Amino acid sequence: MSRPALSLRHLGRLLVGVLVFLLVGCGPSHLEVDNEQGRLDEAAPLIEDATTVGQTFVSHRDRLAAVEVLLVVYGEGSAASGELTFHLRTSPADQNDLVTKTLRTGDLAHNQPLRVTFDPLPQSKEQSYYFFFEGTAGSQVTAWYNTIDAYGQGTAVFDGHPRAGDLQFKTFYDYSLDMVVRDVVSGVAHQGGLLPPLGGLLLLPGYLALLLAIPAEEWPDPMFQIALAVGLSVAILPLVLLFATLLGLTLTPALLAVLLIVAGLAALWRLWALDWQPVTVWRERSNWPALAMFTGLLLLTLVLRMLQARNLVVPAWVDGVHHTMMAQLIADQGQVPATYRPYLDIGLFIYHFGFHTLAAALAWLAELPVHRAVLVMGQVLNAFVGVGVYSLTVTLMRGRPEKRRNAGLIAMGVVGMISLMPAYYVAWGRYTQLTGLVLLPAAVILTLWWAEGGKRWALGLASVAVAGLGVVHYRVLVLYVAFVVALLLYRVISALLPEDHQVDQNTAALDTSTRRPKSFGSLRSPGIARSRPCATKTSYETARNGAPDGDLTIPLEQVPTEGFPPQCTRVWISGYFVRIVALAGLSVLLLSPWIMRLLAALVPTGRGAGWLSGEPSFNAVPRGLIDVGYDRVLLRLALLSLLLGLLWWRRVSILIGLWIAGAVLAANPNLLGGGETWLLSNTVLVIALFLPMAVLTGVLLGTLADTILRWLGGGWRLLTAGLMVAVFSLAMLAGAWNHLDIVNPVTVVATPADMQAMAWIRENTAPDAGFVTNIRLWQYKTYMGADGGYALPILTGRRTLVPPAIYSFGSRSYYFQVQNVLETLAGISKARAPKLQELMSRHKIKYVYLGSKGGPLDLKSFLHDASYTVAYSNGAVRIFRVMHDTEGASK
Repeated sequence: MSRPALSLRHLGRLLVGVLVFLLVGCGPSHLEVDNEQGRLDEAAPLIEDATTVGQTFVSHRDRLAAVEVLLVVYGEGSAASGELTFHLRTSPADQNDLVTKTLRTGDLAHNQPLRVTFDPLPQSKEQSYYFFFEGTAGSQVTAWYNTIDAYGQGTAVFDGHPRAGDLQFKTFYDYSLDMVVRDVVSGVAHQGGLLPPLGGLLLLPGYLALLLAIPAEEWPDPMFQIALAVGLSVAILPLVLLFATLLGLTLTPALLAVLLIVAGLAALWRLWALDWQPVTVWRERSNWPALAMFTGLLLLTLVLRMLQARNLVVPAWVDGVHHTMMAQLIADQGQVPATYRPYLDIGLFIYHFGFHTLAAALAWLAELPVHRAVLVMGQVLNAFVGVGVYSLTVTLMRGRPEKRRNAGLIAMGVVGMISLMPAYYVAWGRYTQLTGLVLLPAAVILTLWWAEGGKRWALGLASVAVAGLGVVHYRVLVLYVAFVVALLLYRVISALLPEDHQVDQNTAALDTSTRRPKSFGSLRSPGIARSRPCATKTSYETARNGAPDGDLTIPLEQVPTEGFPPQCTRVWISGYFVRIVALAGLSVLLLSPWIMRLLAALVPTGRGAGWLSGEPSFNAVPRGLIDVGYDRVLLRLALLSLLLGLLWWRRVSILIGLWIAGAVLAANPNLLGGGETWLLSNTVLVIALFLPMAVLTGVLLGTLADTILRWLGGGWRLLTAGLMVAVFSLAMLAGAWNHLDIVNPVTVVATPADMQAMAWIRENTAPDAGFVTNIRLWQYKTYMGADGGYALPILTGRRTLVPPAIYSFGSRSYYFQVQNVLETLAGISKARAPKLQELMSRHKIKYVYLGSKGGPLDLKSFLHDASYTVAYSNGAVRIFRVMHDTEGASK
């Protein structure tokens, strides 16, 4: 009988039961924004007596469920005795209410959003509606209004008559679980063709590397195969592009497809040569329950990530724009770009390019626009973060195999469906750090396998993973170095302690997973022969017999029964350090072409150590991202797990504690008397904290569940296991449901209205056309676009005055040149401003792009200026063209 198989089977059954229960109509609802018109410039007329204020609109989704306006309330307390009545109809001509609600004005406040909810209208998709408010005499309440048309599918209506302009309003639909299912089915039907190229890119290169490196008798279990294959693929593809560029070769879509086909054939040949041993592991019945849960969690996380990005038309926020730009450069050139041109006039390209390589490759193979490939690849990689967390948890944890696997599955569920991070990365478009965190667990695990076991194949794979981090994300590479330092400190402490105080004594290896377990039993890491030789006579003899001549010279009979022989300690520690140094050397060798480029960019500029220095404001701790939502509970569970582990002297807690401490010191050298640095910031640490937090939470809950179940027997054990599974399953589903709308509306750069305008620009303007767009201050004295115009260069190839925010990477002269232009633009509001006309003339710009989010450039001034004509408008977006020479117009 296999206890873990029993508990995992019941977990699967219970999850299916919960899903069926929810799908038959008993599930929760979720309000999502459908329409949003956010511009305003004055108040509508007071809503009183016969004066009504309303708006027509089109619902784009079924189950219309709420309307929201922004209130104007005159005089404190003056509206205390009045009433507002909300009406929803199909049109101003219709006299029948679909919804009627009366509200007390005394409960309303100035500039307060007023949301009116009602029972969802089931067949509302693409239907026209009209809402309005009427009030009692003396009411001092109305709504904010924009006098210029800002919403293309409706208009403001006062006293039953259409008016120019629109209310500031939002509409919401009830996103029910059956709609989620329909969206998933539709997504699979329309995007299912992406699975082969995604599988080829994210699994095949790494899996082939594993097949070529790992002997048949040392293959890990299926979950580790997936985790390592994805991690290594993330490292291999950018390294291939790097060396192809070094050799002067150009990758093309056809060449990439051929390489993947050859890799697939090579993998089949290698499997045949290994007598299909790696595949045999998948057929072991003892692996099935864990594999089923692992696969289910991965698929659920992938579905959730795609749903979270379903309303994005381009990658979000500042990072999304320049990541798309760099992916476009790689897709256009088929090499690591030499410069950032034509988007930025910056010399040598030195940005880590791993994620961009993957996105460009997906764009090639799936024939996607690059901005779409960035979104898809980013969300798929986000789902695979949990795979790495699972493998890392199982690797670092001690105990019985089922206990460790269950802890790994819990950690995977936490990352995929409960924790705010990494799901929230989509709101920033922060896909490069995310890619680094997909690779990091694989790099850590392979490093442990090499350092502990000394197998050459582990050295080769680990060096590829570490070198990959060097081109995927510099800051995650620093996190990896912090782990290696923590590992060395842990090993020194472990070796020097008396035997009765040593960490996790009587263990022989860093266990990870099994090759072919007979009964879900002993899990050994591939290639690991020993971890702490000389701890006892038996382990000392094993180490001596397996060591090269001269490594261990102490006769076995001279080994004390307690303690650690000083000579053996020195030999063992020095050998451990030698392995780490060898790994570092080989990784640097693989990365040397990129290191030479970095040096070529930095050394001529005269940048020394001061180049790494930063301002204190850059390194502020984002406290709002530490203790928020479900993470409040997870953080406390992780801290409890860490404290208990340190109290009981457990390896996983000591390693993670040292790792976190080292990372904090790396981000805050001022704690050791150094200066501030931008290389690793506290923000990077905080948004990566989910990884150790999930591991610690999995260890705590897995250990607790295992302890309780071992105490119980018979039916009580089964009942308790089912209850535990139910509670955690519901926690995951609640977390997933709560995070469906995780994208922050503030970080959305472009909307469907912007995409319509971009299509017009591509079809109706010259390739060298230039645009002025709205602007806003971002951070660290850097500017970004204020609306969809920020994405204009990556969507149309046209020029704008607002470059991607990484213009600060250029020389000081270039930075100040751009900064002067942007600061000037930020201070302009009127169309006829001489400075604006001078900028447009100097940069040969004939168009102005004003999107739905507004900014310093005032829309009214352009509409009322004869120097400009409206070349395009869809309500939310207007594009103006200069009618004649701007210098002449200013005279």
